[in-house]
Amino acid sequence: MMRQVMKSRVVGATVTLSTAEAAQNGRGLSDGLSIGVVLTGATLYLDREVLKRADLWPNERVEVQNIDNGAQFSAVVGEAKPGQVVVVGGTAHLARSGHRLDIVSYSYLAETELSQYRMRVVVLGPLNRLE
Repeated sequence: MMRQVMKSRVVGATVTLSTAEAAQNGRGLSDGLSIGVVLTGATLYLDREVLKRADLWPNERVEVQNIDNGAQFSAVVGEAKPGQVVVVGGTAHLARSGHRLDIVSYSYLAETELSQYRMRVVVLGPLNRLE
């Protein structure tokens, strides 16, 4: 039997840009907002080192909890510039700049693998730096 377990958790990621917020403020992404990503819907872009430490791959599905407003949503991850956490697509209405997020990924393991399994926890401090 396969069991779904938490594979990794990123704690305390702070949103640096929400595309909904940028559009609401009249700032298009072409107005000098260089985020170094190719924008696609329902995507959460994270620093490459954060992705690596959390064992997250581009286009992997994650669950996101917004600590500040209680919103929860699913997204896929992509790579952003160092220190950036960018929320894109419809999910951008659920997280604004400065909001703190917890990000969780899951995996399926056989029962025989469970005793050796260890979840990865990545804690981010100020400016989304690894702690």
